[in-house]
Parts: sequence; structure tokens; C-alpha cells
Amino acid sequence: MIDTSIVDRLKEIDSMINIGKSEVQLKVLLNLEHEKPTSLAILQSHLRVPKRSLVDAVQKLKNKGLVEITEKGVYRLTLKGKKLKESILGLGGYSLYQACIAIRLLLTLAVVGTKELKIRRGKTVFKETVPIWVTLEELSKAIDMDANEVAYILDAYCYDYVKKREIEEGLLEYKLNDRGLSVARKILKDLGLSFFSAKVIGMIAVTADPLTAMRRFMLLYAILTFITIMTAPLYPWHIIPSVIWLVITLYTAFLLGLTIKD
Repeated sequence: MIDTSIVDRLKEIDSMINIGKSEVQLKVLLNLEHEKPTSLAILQSHLRVPKRSLVDAVQKLKNKGLVEITEKGVYRLTLKGKKLKESILGLGGYSLYQACIAIRLLLTLAVVGTKELKIRRGKTVFKETVPIWVTLEELSKAIDMDANEVAYILDAYCYDYVKKREIEEGLLEYKLNDRGLSVARKILKDLGLSFFSAKVIGMIAVTADPLTAMRRFMLLYAILTFITIMTAPLYPWHIIPSVIWLVITLYTAFLLGLTIKD
């Protein structure tokens, strides 16, 4: 029987931090203390995330009443934040964060570790997505994460979804197995993406991580839409952003159409 108290705590945590989409906030929350304030510089050095993302995460936690500033550039958890952290630690602590990272790793491996093949059966030709081997270094670079942490999470959380081999001493390679490919396809489809569209949006957003790529792409699209609207009265200068906006809109619709068919 499921422990309803655990379900209630999970609901409480997710209501304050969207675990699936706010991993930096979760990471900050787990690394701050109430009794011992921590500077932003130390936090960035420990977490190894871009300063802009870190500042944004801290500000959002501050707006939610989970973090407070003690002096310029120095932060600590509020009592509310401390209580939430204790709830998370009671559910497994850092394993919760690592489980979120495991999903990102699977999706990133689906982007950099798959290719499309043309399969011929009789007179029928169709395309099939197949997994390919990716080195640990390539995967680590694609998701911008330390290689040792990537290897640990893959081995601890993704062993049912990936294959692993050591082609020479110290050189590891990974690829999705059939189950991992199926799970990655389902998650991408829930995000409105196919393998192909995830690769394309990743190239546009300059990241192989589909979750990060989607955020960057939507931000870029929102900015371009705003520019198009603001320049509309400036004839004929509105033509260039309007054409770019129209092309991106049509291409996005095309990618979504491929996702529906996938």
C-alpha cells in the first residue's frame, strides 16, 4: 500500500518547486543551509552551473519565501526553506535530484546517440531510429556535466535503459537499449517532440539537452515575436523580422507534424 504521507509531501514539494523543470532551484535548495549563510560565488563553484542560471534560481526561491539574503551576495534558507529541504531529504535527498538528471541524460542520449536509417523491406522503404554508441566524454560535453557524475547516474539510475561497454581502459561508451529508446520516445512525445525535431531544436538552441533546448527555443521565439510586433509599423523594416518569424512558425508547425506521425 502506498504511504499517503509520502504522496502528500511530494505534492507539497512539487507545489513549491516544479521538480521536473526546476532542477537548478532544487540543487540550490539542497546546498543551502539555514544556520550557515553561503555566498553566491561559493555556491557557483560547488554547483558548477552558469551564474545567470544560479542567480535566477536563487531569486525564484527568494520570491517563494524559501531563501533570504543576509548580506549582498550571501544567502541562506528561511525556516520555510529549511522545512522543505528536510522533507526532500526525508524522501531520499540528493537521489531525487539525481533521478531528475537521469531523465535529462536519457533524453540527451536519445538526441546525440541515435540516427535514422532507411530500411527496405521488399518494395517498401521506411525510416527507423536506431541507437548508436556515444563515449562518456561526448555525453558529458553534450549535457555540460562532469563525466564522473554522468557515469555514476547512468550506472545507478539508468542501468535498465542503457547499454555500457569499455572499448579500452578508461574509455566508456553508452547507448540506449530497446527499453530506453521506447521510454525516451514517449517522454519526447509528451514534450511535443520527435527524435528529429529534438535534434533540430537542439541545434538552434545550441544544446543537446531537449529540456534546456525547449526553454531556449521558446524564449527565442517569444523575443522574435515581440520584435516582429514592435517593428510592424516601421515599413519596410518590419519585413525582415516578419519573414524570419513566419519561417520559424511554419518550420515549428512542420516539426510538430512530424511528432504527431512519429
